[in-house]
Amino acid sequence: MVSIIVPVYNGYEFLKECLQSLLDQSFTDIEIIVVNDGSTDETPALLKQYENFKNIVVCHLSRNRGEAAATNVGIQIAKGKYIARMDADDISLADRLSLQVAALESDPDLTLVGAQTQVFGRDGESTTNLFLADGDIKCALLVGSGHLVTTSVIWRRDWFIQRGIWWNTSLPSARDLRFWSDAMLAGAKFRNLPETLVRYRIHGANASHQVEAVRQSSRSTRTMLLRALYPSLDENAISNLVPILEIQFGDVHLNDANALLTAEKSLLQMRSETVSLYGENRHILRDYVDQWISLVLKRIDVLEQGS
Repeated sequence: MVSIIVPVYNGYEFLKECLQSLLDQSFTDIEIIVVNDGSTDETPALLKQYENFKNIVVCHLSRNRGEAAATNVGIQIAKGKYIARMDADDISLADRLSLQVAALESDPDLTLVGAQTQVFGRDGESTTNLFLADGDIKCALLVGSGHLVTTSVIWRRDWFIQRGIWWNTSLPSARDLRFWSDAMLAGAKFRNLPETLVRYRIHGANASHQVEAVRQSSRSTRTMLLRALYPSLDENAISNLVPILEIQFGDVHLNDANALLTAEKSLLQMRSETVSLYGENRHILRDYVDQWISLVLKRIDVLEQGS
């Protein structure tokens, strides 16, 4: 059985479409666990329509506790061998679970499976180009993109529970990145399927648009990953490097030339480390390091010209 966890907070507008896409799955041995995270809109009324569905379980939280806590509640309730995550505003294509379960069943060492995702909404449509292989996905976790899309992921429930890996409720955002990273450091094996299996909706209320919260949480996880992947770096070097790795936020926050020169030395040290520690692809990591070195040198040049 697959337990599909759908945390929802004030998600009335798109929830019905989301749930219908799960009911229409070609893989039918499922339970859909909807965790109403203290919604104050019409979500509770909508969920009453599903009270008599044999494969839908609705859990109402008395107050809004956040996506991570709601997901953890769903995991605790779940009876399935596998856990799938679904955002309440997204759509799973009909063969999503069939293909993902087949991948997990064919490889007992595989811990977690994602898929390519069609992004749609106010800016049109596009399809992700996520890494497929385990070692490449692990490198992308450090960068913060190209790894896994939460709403497309399925994992082995017992593997995570046995290792005490849950969604981190202390982070304001990017809890998924921490969840995957904790799993990587515990020995997980990842895979993304090449097929597009989920439609990810972009709209004004998306949690991923809370830029500062995402930045703070991602910085915490990057610090953890740098410690693990490059144990020779000291804490000063790591704190100096983390802002440089935040490429998706631009480079205007990098305005200390001396710190950048120090970071360049650390990056050159990282470039020389070639032994894989957690199954990560060190060739891909080296490419990333080269990009960061190039960014540092360009930024130093800009600062020197402006002084």
